[in-house]
Order: sequence, then C-alpha cells, then structure tokens
Amino acid sequence: METATEQLHEFLEHVVLENCLELFGVQDQAAMHVDARLRRLRLLNAVWGLDRAVYQAFFAQARLPRFDEFLADLVAREPALAEVRELSNALKKHRHGVLLADERLTAYLCAGTQRVLESAFEFWLDYSLALGRSLTPPARLG
Repeated sequence: METATEQLHEFLEHVVLENCLELFGVQDQAAMHVDARLRRLRLLNAVWGLDRAVYQAFFAQARLPRFDEFLADLVAREPALAEVRELSNALKKHRHGVLLADERLTAYLCAGTQRVLESAFEFWLDYSLALGRSLTPPARLG
C-alpha cells in the first residue's frame, strides 16, 4: 500500500506535470492548427491539476497543520500558486462546455497565464523531485 507521500509523488509526476507538459506542447503547436478544443481541454486539465496539487500536498503531511497556514507557506514560496487557485476557481464558475466552446476566452487565458502556469509547474516539478529523492514532503524548497 502506498503512503500519502508516495501517492502525492505519483499524482505530481503522472497527472499534474504530464497535464502541464501536454498544455505547453499544444501551445507550441498552436500555429500548426492543433485542434482549438484540445488546447482548451489541456488548459483546464493543467489548471485544475496545479490547483489540486495543493490539497494533495496538504494531506501528505505527517502532521496536518491548518490548511490556511499550509497554503500561506506554499504561496510564500511560490506566489503563482495563489494566482492558479484564483484561475481555477474562476474556471469552476463557468460551465465546462461553455469554456470549451469559447476560443476567445481560452486564448485570453493562455496568453494571460502562461508565466503563472510555468512558475507553478516549476514549483511542483521541484517539489516532486524532492519527494522522489526523500519520499517525505519537503519542508522547504530552497
């Protein structure tokens, strides 16, 4: 049976980071007329995965702090995580199908959040690498 830390490592590696890499790859291919609906789906998957990683990391802690304290610590290390949470909450307010049908909204979101998503991706990549080496949640990353 996997520990919570091992589950977090698996989630980060095989869900969050993979979703981000797929999004970044689709954005790079946008000029080659990659299906717009696929780009929007990749955006949703990346944003929601990056946001969900906060909860996964919280529950992997050996001793659970208060969630708001845990979140504040993560955001202090990487401010982009707060922006990802805001974006995720905004996307949750839209009906999934409406967002997938609105290419202008997706283009706006992709253009306005590229740096934020890349920063959050790099944070979780470093976190995942630290987990892979120690299999205990990193107290500090740097």
